[in-house]
Amino acid sequence: MASRNTKTKKLLSREDCTGRKIHAGDLVRVVGLPDLSRMPTRTRQESEPVFRYLRGKYKKIFSFSENGLAEIEFRIRKGKLSGLHTVWLEPYLLRRKT
Repeated sequence: MASRNTKTKKLLSREDCTGRKIHAGDLVRVVGLPDLSRMPTRTRQESEPVFRYLRGKYKKIFSFSENGLAEIEFRIRKGKLSGLHTVWLEPYLLRRKT
């Protein structure tokens, strides 16, 4: 019989930085950056500029992961970061547009 991973996943609350509920399809402003310190150096070096690009911008939430991270898909049109990107952010790093 295969053993199951018994680690408990922390389920994040689907509330923005002001405590308002957020849902898939909501337009949100990225107001903070995630802690990338546990990422391998090369991955962090590739990811950090994309997250910095996002800070202060409004994007639509595509969906939520099973542990509550907001999935955001977007395109950067110009520059060396150009292309399609998908990121998962903690809801408290977002602020819902009113």
